[in-house]
Amino acid sequence: IAQRLLEKARSLSQAEEYRKAIEILRPTLTAQSTETHINLLCACLIKIEDFNETIRVLKKVDKTTGLTDTQLRLLGSSLTQLSLCDEAQSAFSRILEIDKNPRALQDCALNLLRMGKADEARAILKTALARFPDDSRLMLQEGLLGLKFGIDEVSRKNYFQRHLINKTEPLPASLAPLWWDSELSGKHILLWGEQGIGDELIFFLVLKILTQANVTCSIACEGRLVSL
Repeated sequence: IAQRLLEKARSLSQAEEYRKAIEILRPTLTAQSTETHINLLCACLIKIEDFNETIRVLKKVDKTTGLTDTQLRLLGSSLTQLSLCDEAQSAFSRILEIDKNPRALQDCALNLLRMGKADEARAILKTALARFPDDSRLMLQEGLLGLKFGIDEVSRKNYFQRHLINKTEPLPASLAPLWWDSELSGKHILLWGEQGIGDELIFFLVLKILTQANVTCSIACEGRLVSL
């Protein structure tokens, strides 16, 4: 593909004109196409949720030149979207053979979780954290799994990495102690909204659980939700 066409497709992609970019990139795809061409095409296909075509393109490339770690991640992500978790795990495992980078380890762990293999997922995250101890996203993911499958002090610490990633302020310790899993019946709990308005609406689902537990609730929420 001529460089000028590739630049035009990239500009269309940046403008979120993904289908127009695909109209340029797909007809010009050949066995000699550059990695940039292939990656841009697949990224645009994923943006319009054409995961089947993404997989078809990448498997064709794999047969001729093999896939880079970036392309394997695109393949694994697309397979995951179609719930083809075994195939996705194979793609993520191939990445780890090339480079055990934090994002590949995290993808591998999350896919194992989708397959119902929580213990294996946590083991991979703990191994990843031993290698990349300052990676906030790995720490957060391990903390989230800890909340779901068994919290410990390490997972509690890791969970708080969400504030660094989301650039949110934690609940001031002087306002109220954090609740983890102690008996709540007959007590007063403060619900502190720290995400976007959509997330706050989703997590309001816990109100029903708390009222059934004989708990008095106060809610600190986004101003637009007060009337609800």
